[in-house]
Amino acid sequence: SWIFYAGLLLLLTAVIASIFAPYPKFALRSLRSVFVEPFLLFILLATYLDRRHARALLASVAIGGIVTALIALSDPLTDRLVITENLSRLRGLYGSPNNLGLLLERTLPLLSVIAITSHGFTTRILWWIGTLIVAMVLLASGSRGAWLATAFAMCVGAFPLWQLYRFSKERGLSASSRMKGHWLRRIVTKMQQSSVREKAAGFSIIFAILLGIILALPLGFDSLVALLRIGDQSGQTRLWIWESAWQMISKWPWWGIGPDNFLYLNTTFISPKGWREPNLSHPHNLFLDSWLSTGVLGLLAMVILLGCFYLALHKAYRSGRSTPDQPMILASMMAMSAGLVHGLVDNFYFLPELAGIFWILMAFAILISRERPLASGGPRALSHEIDRVNHPGRKVPE
Repeated sequence: SWIFYAGLLLLLTAVIASIFAPYPKFALRSLRSVFVEPFLLFILLATYLDRRHARALLASVAIGGIVTALIALSDPLTDRLVITENLSRLRGLYGSPNNLGLLLERTLPLLSVIAITSHGFTTRILWWIGTLIVAMVLLASGSRGAWLATAFAMCVGAFPLWQLYRFSKERGLSASSRMKGHWLRRIVTKMQQSSVREKAAGFSIIFAILLGIILALPLGFDSLVALLRIGDQSGQTRLWIWESAWQMISKWPWWGIGPDNFLYLNTTFISPKGWREPNLSHPHNLFLDSWLSTGVLGLLAMVILLGCFYLALHKAYRSGRSTPDQPMILASMMAMSAGLVHGLVDNFYFLPELAGIFWILMAFAILISRERPLASGGPRALSHEIDRVNHPGRKVPE
């Protein structure tokens, strides 16, 4: 798989960049927690699991998001709230509320799709409760980047997800029922012919919109300005830090500065205008971060990984019409897209939890691309499958 080889290239470039890093101690620590261990997790998942476990793999990430959100709800009791311009923000187990948003923005699309496609009334209700909890904590984190990234991912995935359920229903409708009659009667007819999942999804969206309007009305204009932090210098700060990162790239263009070295070099390259934020640990951009942490070849490997991920899922989606795998394929794309959008102005990969989710999604792309599930047995089953492909006429012992 190209994903595996691109991952090896990313790991190799990270090793070389760590060796030549100005501060190798911190680089080697990040190499272990951000590159080696998540990549080993990817290898284990892709080797021992098969296509039957793909949904459970994404569900495990979603459950992790619920647990993280529940822990964050205890912040008022443990005095862990972060106050930003008179706005109280949840941060959970993280030092910054933005880090909490980086995790939850990836899990909320997974939770939404799992809740819509779950079977059984009790199971569906439990997933929707988890989705609501994560959505509320994401809002309470005050991370505008996470809000926009989640909204983008949900909007992009909403239409194809709606099509999966709508087209199958509309095939059963007669032309007269679609074209004739009063517009209100046609809407009622379509609602009556909708499945329980469609109704749950539609009413949940309407409820979320109404709840947002109801909660926003009592705040007033001043509170909304504080909530959105309109007029702060976060945008200008990113321009200064990108300028600092580009100066580092100009000095170390081939192998970068190594993982987790940005914090210790930023004070040397930072613009005098950005003196208020000298202790930023990363350049707040996926491409700049990849280049500085793993070199130009590492940046190329990251681009190849993302391209292979979307191509593999697109191929699996197009070849799997009317299969239960399609909603989960869309969910994984939505999760990765949310991280990508936010990664343009914040961290995308270079934290242990983000790297873990990244490689879990990559493992999902590998599993869902397989034509048929492998037999249980781990590496032995994998070797038997390779022998069957390479030697069709040979009898392979079980």
